[in-house]
Parts: sequence; structure tokens; C-alpha cells
Amino acid sequence: MSHSSAARAGVESMMRTLAVEWGRHGIRTVAVAPGVVHTEAWERYGLAPADVSAVIPLGRLQTADEVAAAIAFVVSPAGAYMTGTTLTVDGGLDVSGPAVLGGGAG
Repeated sequence: MSHSSAARAGVESMMRTLAVEWGRHGIRTVAVAPGVVHTEAWERYGLAPADVSAVIPLGRLQTADEVAAAIAFVVSPAGAYMTGTTLTVDGGLDVSGPAVLGGGAG
């Protein structure tokens, strides 16, 4: 898990730095951090979505359409004042999942 945490921190740090450097040019940077997305691969590889869903506060995997809707918000006029931040779209997994899964706090 440390490699994943390091990669995430690197992306978020770069996004914040770019927001400061490019903001004056009207360029916004927002990272979108999805949770566990339900795809056909779950069934293809015999994975059990119910096992993962049990630790997600909303009780289910998210859909690709839900991630797309969050991105659509960011690029819409409603998200025009967002920059230098991360939009977490994970059903609450970020605040509860790692501890439940034995990986420590978020």
C-alpha cells in the first residue's frame, strides 16, 4: 500500500503546485480520487463486490457514471472556482476503509 500512498501524494502535490503556477493564466487543476468502481472485470475475474461493499459507508461500489458526473461538475460553471484541490468520490471509503481493511488510517 505504501507505493499507492506515495503515488497519490505525488499527484496531489503536483496538482496543488500547478494550481499556484498556472492559476494566473486561468488554468485550474483538480484531482479526482475515485473509490472502487464496479466494472465488468469484477464478474470476469470472479471477484466479490459484496466483500468490498461491506467496508464502504454507502454500502456499494460506485459506477463509472458517478465518477464521470463528478468530473462533469468540476469542468462545469458550477466548479469554476475550484482549483488546487482533490475531489474524493468514493462513498466514504477514504475516511473509513483503510482502517477497516487493516491498512491504518486514511
